[in-house]
Amino acid sequence: MHSATILVEENTRLQAAVQRKERKKRQRRQYIARRGALQAQEGQRLATEADRVV
Repeated sequence: MHSATILVEENTRLQAAVQRKERKKRQRRQYIARRGALQAQEGQRLATEADRVV
């Protein structure tokens, strides 16, 4: 009986982990296509502009 309780708890934790992984997999990603290195300030500016568009 005790092992059944442990298995139920483990199953619940594993299901939650799978759900988190699936949400992360479905999360929308945006990539900035550029040549060469991107300066931090320029990257922040581009990210801010992208947020305004969305």
